[in-house]
Amino acid sequence: MAKRPRLLGSNETLEQKARRISEELNLDYENVLMGMQMGDIEYQMAIAPYMPKGAKIDPRAYRLHRTDDLPKLGVLGFAVPYDTPEEELKDYKEKGMLASTTLGKEQYSFPAEPDTMNILGIKHSNPKILAHEYRHLENLEKFFGKDIQDVSAKDISAYLSKGDPREVNNRILDLRFAQKHEDVLSALNYLINRDFRILFIDKAKASTEKEKEKIQNKIDKLYKLYHSKQGKLDRKQIKKIDPELKEYFKDSYSELLDVYDRQGIGKSPLFKKFFE
Repeated sequence: MAKRPRLLGSNETLEQKARRISEELNLDYENVLMGMQMGDIEYQMAIAPYMPKGAKIDPRAYRLHRTDDLPKLGVLGFAVPYDTPEEELKDYKEKGMLASTTLGKEQYSFPAEPDTMNILGIKHSNPKILAHEYRHLENLEKFFGKDIQDVSAKDISAYLSKGDPREVNNRILDLRFAQKHEDVLSALNYLINRDFRILFIDKAKASTEKEKEKIQNKIDKLYKLYHSKQGKLDRKQIKKIDPELKEYFKDSYSELLDVYDRQGIGKSPLFKKFFE
């Protein structure tokens, strides 16, 4: 059975929290609320560089779940968008959001409220991870932040082209909005290692030896390109990232990158430095 960790301030809105603090400390409610709202502006300003224009970044959606007494989890955060299907919400209410340990031996259950952005552990409450989860919450990574009826068939095909579209597109946005070298590192590692997994799956499904050999050649090429040349891509190495690796990313994700370029979504100075 999944375990439920402790939760910090999950059910309080900003106004409710201000009311509680003002009563506990005998302070003026309006002054407390104003001070907290000023803090909200700083919070939003820290996250904004990682977000598309027009993002809401509603601080009231933020939930922090304590994990300091838990093993290392394979998930850093999660979002429950307003349009989450009723059946899923019902499941969340009964079971919470499940997160496995990195070794997959245990599962922990976290309360999952509608229209919330959740962070697992205070050390993960940083602008990059907060922005990633806010984009999920606001559906900004879903069909390029548009209603499906406003997206062309060609662009929908690009959106779906890599599988697991919401997460893959959000990782591409992590990369396009990167503010630090570590942001580039994290996004590239996820996308390219995912490409490895898909190639191995494709090879297992291949029906002929010729198909298997063709896929194995792709695996060997990507392994040599990524692992042999770059190792773990630490902070010093990322500054000298191999031109062939840049070209691999640009070629492999060209359909998606073209859509984002056409729509003018997310091009930080650091992204331009590495990929233009």
